[in-house]
Amino acid sequence: MSIAVTQHVQAKSALEIENNWVSGQFTSFVETSCNYFSSPEHRQILREWSNKAWNDEFRSSLSASLTICENTMTANEELMDLHYSSFTNFYCKMDSLSCGEDTIGSPSSFNSWYLPRNEMGESHYKPTQYYVDLSIRNLTEGAQEDGDFYYDGTSQVDLTSSVALDEIHIHVDREEFMKITGYVVRANGKVVPVRKTVHNSNRFLFSFYLDATIPADTQISLIMNYVVKLTTATEGLYLGHYEDEKTKETLYLLSTQFESTHARECFPCFDEPSLKAQYKFTIEFDKGVRQDYTAIYNMDIEKEIDLGNNRQKNVYYNSMPMATYLNAILVSPFNTESKEWKDDTIYALNEAMSIVDNFSIYFDWNYCHAFKNKTNNNAIGELVCKTDQTGIPQFRSGAMENWGLITYREYYLHYNSQRDTNLVRRTVTRIVGHELIHQWFGNLITCKWWDEIYINEAWGSIGGYLGLQQAESMNNVQYEWEDEYLTTQGYSGFTYDGRNTSRPMVNNANNGLLKVETPNEISRQFDSIAYNKAGSVMMMIREVIGEDLWQAGLRKYLKDNQYTSPTWREQLQAWDDVVPDFETNTDYGENDAYKPASLTEAFTPYFLQMGYPLLEISKYGNSGGQYTIKHSRFMSNNGELSQPESDYGYEWNVPLIFTDKLDKRYIKWIKTSCEGADTIIALAEDAVIDPNAKTWHRIKFSDDIISDYASNNRVKKRQAAKTVQDVYQMAISPRYKATVTYADAMKATKLLANFPAEKQNWIVYREMTDFNTFASRLVAATMDFGAGTGEAEFAEAFRSYMFGLVNNNAVHDSNNYQTTPDRCYPDEDGVGLPRDESKARMAPYVTQTQLYYASTDQSFFEQAKRLSDKLVDNSLPFLQQSADTRPDTFIGAVIKEEAALTDPINAANTPVINHFVNKLQLNNTDFKCSSTQLSYPLYSTEKNLNCELHRYWNALLSIRTQEGYYKLYDKLPVELQPVYTVEAAANKYLFRFIVNSFATIKEPIDVKNYLQTPRRLNSLVSNSCSYMTLQSDLDLQMAWKDELLDWTDESNVNIRETRDNCVSNILARSANFKNDYASVRNWLCADLNAAQPGSCDWSKDTIVFA
Repeated sequence: MSIAVTQHVQAKSALEIENNWVSGQFTSFVETSCNYFSSPEHRQILREWSNKAWNDEFRSSLSASLTICENTMTANEELMDLHYSSFTNFYCKMDSLSCGEDTIGSPSSFNSWYLPRNEMGESHYKPTQYYVDLSIRNLTEGAQEDGDFYYDGTSQVDLTSSVALDEIHIHVDREEFMKITGYVVRANGKVVPVRKTVHNSNRFLFSFYLDATIPADTQISLIMNYVVKLTTATEGLYLGHYEDEKTKETLYLLSTQFESTHARECFPCFDEPSLKAQYKFTIEFDKGVRQDYTAIYNMDIEKEIDLGNNRQKNVYYNSMPMATYLNAILVSPFNTESKEWKDDTIYALNEAMSIVDNFSIYFDWNYCHAFKNKTNNNAIGELVCKTDQTGIPQFRSGAMENWGLITYREYYLHYNSQRDTNLVRRTVTRIVGHELIHQWFGNLITCKWWDEIYINEAWGSIGGYLGLQQAESMNNVQYEWEDEYLTTQGYSGFTYDGRNTSRPMVNNANNGLLKVETPNEISRQFDSIAYNKAGSVMMMIREVIGEDLWQAGLRKYLKDNQYTSPTWREQLQAWDDVVPDFETNTDYGENDAYKPASLTEAFTPYFLQMGYPLLEISKYGNSGGQYTIKHSRFMSNNGELSQPESDYGYEWNVPLIFTDKLDKRYIKWIKTSCEGADTIIALAEDAVIDPNAKTWHRIKFSDDIISDYASNNRVKKRQAAKTVQDVYQMAISPRYKATVTYADAMKATKLLANFPAEKQNWIVYREMTDFNTFASRLVAATMDFGAGTGEAEFAEAFRSYMFGLVNNNAVHDSNNYQTTPDRCYPDEDGVGLPRDESKARMAPYVTQTQLYYASTDQSFFEQAKRLSDKLVDNSLPFLQQSADTRPDTFIGAVIKEEAALTDPINAANTPVINHFVNKLQLNNTDFKCSSTQLSYPLYSTEKNLNCELHRYWNALLSIRTQEGYYKLYDKLPVELQPVYTVEAAANKYLFRFIVNSFATIKEPIDVKNYLQTPRRLNSLVSNSCSYMTLQSDLDLQMAWKDELLDWTDESNVNIRETRDNCVSNILARSANFKNDYASVRNWLCADLNAAQPGSCDWSKDTIVFA
């Protein structure tokens, strides 16, 4: 594809492209267009794609494509670096080329992604102090220069070098964004002549080639002047904006995101994480027409200077030693003094203050010590200790832990108890805790290079949940943060690390020769391994040595390595130092040949190779205390277990933790193998293995152990949930599904029956939601089979079995809540049932599982109807309904009323449905919320305020019968009828008759006239595909007429491609579901007959899968 074509499309606005392209087609165009990109001009094309004002759908899909382009371009650049000069010289010598001055921007003689370093990987450069003066030009609308905003800068960096040097290389931005306008190099105070300079935009380097050699350990000062063009790329020091609520004018601001490699885009620097220095910043800025602009930096203001002409200069205290990427700046007219904003943000600010104080105690290192650094030559004390929390309208990351000035996506600092769910509340605290623990892990100590970013992020992962425990808001809540950590961090880490595409925590070996050098390679390190696996491994160490010694080791690690960049060795050594008797103390494991000699020996394989072990545990012989453990590397896909090669051979030291019948705890170490081997071990009789589920392996227990555990009240809720999760993941994995069936996962659910639906057991009920997908497909596959058929009897038996698990004291069965105080739904009603925030974690799981498994005559639907009736009569308005459960409450009420629906709708019979429809008739166009707005109603507008109408709309989409659909449909505004049809096609009860109507009954012209756009038909086809598994479903999708499949307009949607993808998905889904269906059916029938012989006498199935 030619550059001209790319530039032609790029000249169009985002809106023009969105109106004429489908996001998938456009991203394919972008990826194809960059196949031959290699020059700085090409990179500018990528940046301009990124900078356009895309909608959420396009921005999300484009982000992945731009990453692919960056990778392609990096490879092309490296190829050009290797061969461009040699080919040019060859053809010049052959007289085949007119050889004038080369302007392509070929690389300088120094062309590394690393700054100069020795064979040990240590940089030659040792910067100690930066002086950075920035002069921000006017940021008001109309002050742009040729359409852009700029700032001017002067920077000085003082450094030494461990080797003599005659060239210096420093990181800068590309030349089109940062113009170097002057420079001076000094050695011991004297100017060193510069022979030439090279601005290498491909490597983000500015190189000085000197006319003299500077001896090692000489004091060097490098002074540079520059002009920077601001962009909206959400990296470096970048331009943001928002609309003034009162004047509607656009207000501009500057914010920063320097991690990982973007400090260089703000000022010239040695932009590697281990090259810590102190920073003395000065910022000059325009105060704005209303005198409301301020400039904030990591450190407090030492001096404010009025420059006249509405200009101000702030001089900031010298910083603590820190990595370049931790510098942060905010120049803005922000004002949170209005009551609305202040009320929203006070929660986050209070959480931050309590967490930072409690972390200071927990780690025995006072946060404010960093701000009292004596090299400031000022008695500044704690008066300038600060931890500003600021929300940024346009922000790429979730948040950024800059010392003293933490930046967030705006909505992470806002919480309103009526508007927002408990999930939003927990997220606010979790994100604040994540960023604040980084002040110790990431800021005080920092990874040496990005291939060990887990040194920062494992603790950020833990800090989010340890922060929940330490936060002020949890003072009155009995909070088990390890449950939260396992389900939100551990589970996703297991999934990621269970593939052969994973990587080691220390990603410089045993990784199939992967490199971590380029900015793109660096950005890919911020993954589930750095956060979730690494944090879970740290939690495993805590489980082995105990909280007190774990904490003592962390304190020693921080104290011994403050302001430096340690590696994994120092991390493990700190724990070894506080556990000197690890090898001999039986608290840490039975002293046998398999017990490692130290913590470092025990856990090194977890740090240095990817993956984790699978333990398949069964009883051995007739002895109650002996077990066979078959162990191998867990891998969910069908790759080679031994690949990529590892120095540790995918063997691990596994601490097998168990308790005896008196609940005394023991550890037995085993050495696992890669391909599979058996170990016979003796444990205590009636042992409960892995009682706290905090170790980094999966376990599949044999059926008889599951049966024993199901009748054993010593099995804890976390172990029960993790046991089900492990076997469930095996059942859905390509590698294990032939030997581990969905029925095996169902057998494990017997463990869950021991836990009533009380607030502390939410982790168990969260596990039950794993089966919702199977439940939905079962409903969709069997709903057309009449009573008495084997299919209908199986579906009802499954529903009844699951309901027996989830209805374990879950719902109040009367309005006298005091008689059943521990039940979690309703969770508040504004009168007799006040809000109990300790139940907020459990309540949504109660409502979700009830919607799947309760029949409409059960208490849940009665209570949902009662609460929704209060909405109708305004005795319990929308915002006074529980934010955690009101979406499910409204759905439950609609389902409850559906049987009483009449045509036309009778308000007396179905007041809730009538209320929702009437509300939508008042606003039938702009009531929808985006996915972000649904999660964070802070961003809803006047027309979709708090997403109230969208919640009503979603409830109406839950209708379960064809008759109910038509009665409701007729009552909707005409404008909403086709929209309702398209979205109802995703309803597992309605999809089949909707597709049948449009694919086989209606004429194509009628379909077009009704749906009006091919985009709607495309969505209908896509939506309807979600639950299809039967041959009849496949036949329906194949029945679409060519005229409809080929229907298109300027949107360029490809309906035929969507249908074909659907057909492929049906075939793949059906192959899996057919086996799952059979295995669960056989198990459930056998289980029923075992409990009551003859109770399962189902007719033979006639169901035909695709």
